[in-house]
Amino acid sequence: MERFYRDLQIGDIHIRDQFQFELKSEFFPRHEEARGIYTQEFYLFIPNSLQVNRDTYSKKQFYRDQTNFIRYKTPEFTFSGLIDPRNPLSPLNRMQVMRGRIKDPKAVEKVEDELKLLGNIVRSALRKQAAEIIAILEGAEPENVLPIIHRLHEEVQLFLHNFNDVMLDYLEKSDVISLKTHFHYVDEFISNAISYYATGILYTLRKQDRKSFAAADRELCSLIIEEKENNSENILGVDNPKDKEYFFYKQGLLNKFILDALLLNTRRTSSERHLRELIGSFAAGIAMLFFFALFVWQGEHVTRTSELFIIGTVVLYIIKDRIKENIRNVSYKHAFKWFPDFTTVIRSPDGKTVLGKLVESFSFITAKALPKEIKKVRNREFHYVLEDFQRPENVIYHKKSVRMYPESGEDSSRRYGLNIITRFSIYHFLEKADDPVQQFLTIDNTNHHFLDYILPKVYHLNIIMKSSFRNEAGKLEVEIKKFRLIIDKNGIRRIEPIREA
Repeated sequence: MERFYRDLQIGDIHIRDQFQFELKSEFFPRHEEARGIYTQEFYLFIPNSLQVNRDTYSKKQFYRDQTNFIRYKTPEFTFSGLIDPRNPLSPLNRMQVMRGRIKDPKAVEKVEDELKLLGNIVRSALRKQAAEIIAILEGAEPENVLPIIHRLHEEVQLFLHNFNDVMLDYLEKSDVISLKTHFHYVDEFISNAISYYATGILYTLRKQDRKSFAAADRELCSLIIEEKENNSENILGVDNPKDKEYFFYKQGLLNKFILDALLLNTRRTSSERHLRELIGSFAAGIAMLFFFALFVWQGEHVTRTSELFIIGTVVLYIIKDRIKENIRNVSYKHAFKWFPDFTTVIRSPDGKTVLGKLVESFSFITAKALPKEIKKVRNREFHYVLEDFQRPENVIYHKKSVRMYPESGEDSSRRYGLNIITRFSIYHFLEKADDPVQQFLTIDNTNHHFLDYILPKVYHLNIIMKSSFRNEAGKLEVEIKKFRLIIDKNGIRRIEPIREA
């Protein structure tokens, strides 16, 4: 159930898979553009023994190992808010309003969009309630848990009743195949989501005293069984391996289908490419000016048909070429410090409105260049010995700045925040790592026989994340978090958040 618990985390680094860790971040526009700037700074402290440094790990490789998924943040609704007939923002209510226009192709497109948005909203509402219930379960009295589970069951059933009414009404009145397909897929997606989060809550519940929570256990089982008949789980009992392969494959397709309602138009450009062209032209111009100045001077003092003139021209050309390369290299080195590596322009799905920009930069920095606050956090909770030991490590610094622009439009009251999911692979960090287990031989204190231990060989990759933004009052808010990745040759073993003492 690790995937379930990871799914509940926002704002913290967690494991994505064997080699990747993931961070989910949320960003919102402000009324004043200057306050819509968010900055995230990451400091990765890598042990020297892994031999990851500026000579072995390039900027290009860093961005290959990193992935950003940018989309709208899912609008937040409760189940009661979704079925409230007075709520004009509810996708259910909007679909009911458009029932009389199902022969209009544009109206059909809007209904299909509302359906996919509804799927995202239901999953988000279930995730939020699951997180709240799991937090309550820790230390809760059994008699207080059952009403919470019962209320969740009732809210889900009431929502499904309203959704089924809308779906049946559309299916009876419309012959549009794509619309029927959308209802079928969204219905299955919602059923999968209900079963998934209810199972996660049940799993957490059963880690407690099962007898004390028997009534809540039965209620959750009832909800899960009701949905199993309507979702992808009905293929799990078959013996055909190919059918079982289809389970996660289909779930992945459904997720992509539903997420379409939140996808944005993004374009990523490299500052380096434009700078290289500009600096290259500048360097070539300076070098050519030098060459022609000396060439003209040489022509006035040396006979043009002489061997000396020919040799001198060749030497001047070589010098010109070296001047061009040196100017270009020095300019690259200094210019790139002042410009970001990549700029991503984030637009609305139709590409007409710019919602924001994501600016990124990467570099290796020395321990001396670390800000004092980062040094302090780095040394905090460093085991219990060698607290001030100058650890042999290399530091990667990665900065992300997100600028959000205020949006106005038909749906800006629901889809306005950004959700950026960043994934990073440490696969290339582990190329020089030792074997994941190693032998340790010693003797028994009593009988002096050999004791042969096979022990894990791990490395600690520390990450400090500094987030800053200005609140509505214009005050700068800063949050610093520290995480420790326990890794070995096979990938990430676990991630430990380091809390402030």
